[in-house]
Amino acid sequence: MRSLCVGGETVSSNSLTDPHLVTVGDHVRLNIGAYVQCHTFEQRLLKLAPVTINHSSVLM
Repeated sequence: MRSLCVGGETVSSNSLTDPHLVTVGDHVRLNIGAYVQCHTFEQRLLKLAPVTINHSSVLM
C-alpha cells in the first residue's frame, strides 16, 4: 500500500484516484473506505474536474 503526505498527515494513495487533481487542507480525516474520485465516464466521455477538501474536514 502506498501513501502520501498531505497537509502534514499521511493519506493512503488508494483513497485518491486522481491525486494530481485533489487539493487537501490541513487536519483532514479520511475514514477507512472513503474514496475521492475526480473523474466520471458519461456518454462515452471521460470528464475530469479538480476536487478541494477544505481544512478540518472529515470524509466518511
